Amino acid sequence: MNVSMQSMQVPDSFKLREVESRDLSMLLQWQNASHIRETAFNDRVIKQEEAQQWFDALQNERRCKRLVFEGYGIPMGLIVFTSIDRKHSTAHWGFYLGRPDFPKGTGTILTYHGLQYAFGELHLRKICAEILDSNIRSINLHRKLGFTWEGIFREHILRNGNYHDVLVMALFERDWVNNRASLNKPFLPLPAK
Repeated sequence: MNVSMQSMQVPDSFKLREVESRDLSMLLQWQNASHIRETAFNDRVIKQEEAQQWFDALQNERRCKRLVFEGYGIPMGLIVFTSIDRKHSTAHWGFYLGRPDFPKGTGTILTYHGLQYAFGELHLRKICAEILDSNIRSINLHRKLGFTWEGIFREHILRNGNYHDVLVMALFERDWVNNRASLNKPFLPLPAK
């Protein structure tokens, strides 16, 4: 059974929308922020030209979906679905909040909407996540969302001269249907500007 975005009760305060050219400078600023680079696989500063090439490549990429998460009309984060496989109904995902000072719970709301989109709009059956072993907040959030362990890539990513493990987790649509009610947060305080 797939979840429909139309059937869920989503406050008008939050929405997902596709990345647009007007978002490029904001996304570049977010991606280069220290709180994001600390937990991302790519921890180097990205240049404007690279960001433009990334955006241009998006225009013809059918196996990826990049969405800006907005709350109260304010862009708050990015959700990325990659390796979308229509035959097997699977994809990988990643996400981040643009600022570290958003209210507690914003990441849960962002991921809630992202999973609703994945299982509802994209009609996926399974979402996979790859998380650096040092990213404890993301590991805990994935567990809270109902993701389970699938494996580990040992010494997979080089950062600061050391290799780090990457944890592989996954969530099936059937498990999300059973778990999502415990995460339905209809209100989030307005973030400071």
